[in-house]
Amino acid sequence: MFSLLLRLVLARAPGAAACPSGTTRVDTFAAEGTLWSACEDLQTPGGGLTLVPAADGVEAVHLPKTYEPYAPKPDSEYYLGLGKRRVLDAKWDMLGDALLHSCDGATRTSGLCEVTWARVESAIPVMRYSRGNRQASGNNMMCSPYSPESGVRTFTGSRSASVDATFSDHADDCTDNGFPRPQGYVMNLTAIANGEPPIPPDGWFKYVNFSAMAEGLLGQPSPNLVFYFPLLPQNFSAYGGSRYWTMVASPRPDMQGGREQDVWFRFQQLRCSGARLAPPCELVGTPQYYDTYWFSNSPITDRWIRPELKANASGFYGNLLAVKRYWDRELAAEGMMALSLPDTAGTNGSWLTDQALFSMVRSMISRDDTWHPRYGVLPGYGVSLQDGFQDTFTSTATAALEWGMFPYARGVIDNWLRYYTRDNGMITYRAEMSSR
Repeated sequence: MFSLLLRLVLARAPGAAACPSGTTRVDTFAAEGTLWSACEDLQTPGGGLTLVPAADGVEAVHLPKTYEPYAPKPDSEYYLGLGKRRVLDAKWDMLGDALLHSCDGATRTSGLCEVTWARVESAIPVMRYSRGNRQASGNNMMCSPYSPESGVRTFTGSRSASVDATFSDHADDCTDNGFPRPQGYVMNLTAIANGEPPIPPDGWFKYVNFSAMAEGLLGQPSPNLVFYFPLLPQNFSAYGGSRYWTMVASPRPDMQGGREQDVWFRFQQLRCSGARLAPPCELVGTPQYYDTYWFSNSPITDRWIRPELKANASGFYGNLLAVKRYWDRELAAEGMMALSLPDTAGTNGSWLTDQALFSMVRSMISRDDTWHPRYGVLPGYGVSLQDGFQDTFTSTATAALEWGMFPYARGVIDNWLRYYTRDNGMITYRAEMSSR
C-alpha cells in the first residue's frame, strides 16, 4: 500500500526542487503529499541538511548538524595547566578553585574570576570513553545487556515508548534490539559489494580510526543522533585522500505507548580529496536506509526482502520531518521561555542554549510511557528499583518550573504524588530520604 501511494505522489508531483548553494542533492523522497530534495553540505562533517519541497507554498526545512570529536585535544591542553595527575590526586576541588581565583582580572564586586565557557571547557576533557569493551569491534558488542558494564554513550527515543534506543562509543546497539551493526554489517557488506576485501573479525582496528570518532545532533533540539567513523588508509587502495562513514539515528517521534522504540537509520560513506576529511568531498555510492532492524535493508543482497519493501529515503526523511514537527508542537505547547544568550569571546551562548533545551528534551524522552520516571537508561541505571529516586523527581520538577514548562512540571509532580507517595506520607522507594 505504501509503495502504491508513493508512486502516486511521485506521478503527480513536479520535478525535484533545486538545492541551496553549497549543498548536494543526496536523495529525493516523498512526504506530506509532495516530492522533496534532501540537500546536504558534504564539504564539512558538520554540514547541515536542508529538505526542499517541490510544491509551491511549502517551506523548506533546515536541520543543522553538529560534529564533536570524542577527543578534540590532548590531555596537556586541559586541567588549566595544573596537570592531570596533580588534579586527580588532589583532596580538594583544585579545578574549581583555579576557575574562581586564577585569572588576570577578577571582578571588583566579588574579587573572583568571571567564569567563562572557554575556561570551563579547558578545565576537563569531554567524555572520551563510556566504559564497556574497548576491544570490541565488527559484530562484537562494546556495550551489551549481557555484560556487567553497560558502556552507554548516548541515547534517543520518544516520550511515549517504554524504552530508549541506546548506543555505545562505537555506535553499537546497547540493548541488542536488532539495529543494523555499523561495522560488521553495513561497512563490511558494502566493502564486499564495492569489490573491496572483506574486513576480517580482527581487522577493524586497522580499518576504522576509532580514536578519531565523533558524534553530533541533527536538527536539534530534535533527538536525532549522528555518529562519524573516519576510515584508515588501506593497502589495497591507491586513493590518497580520506574517507569516513556517517550514521544518523532518528527515532519514531510518537510510539503511542509502545513497549519498543522504532528508529530510522541512514548510513553514508564519503570520500574527501584532502587528509583528515578536508574538502572537496563527495558521496561514495548511495545512502543506505534501515527501518529499525538490520533485515529491513542490505547492501549486498535482495534475498530476504523484496526491493519494493526495503527501507527507503521516503521513510527516513519522512520520519525526520515527523520528528521536527512533533517536537516543535510539544515545546510550543509547553509555553516555555525562549533563551537568547550572546556569543562572547569567552562564552558560547548558542551552545549553552542548545545544551539547556536538549537536556529538557532528553528528560522527557527518558520517562517510561510519558510520565513514569527512570534514573537512567538501559542497560545500566535504568533498572526499575531506581525509578522513584528522589533526585530524579526534584531535579526534573525544578528544571521544568524554571523553564516555564508548566504542563511537564504538572505531569511530573502528579506522577510522583500518585505513584511514589504513600497514604501515610512515606515514600515508595527503597530508602527513606524524601524529595527536597
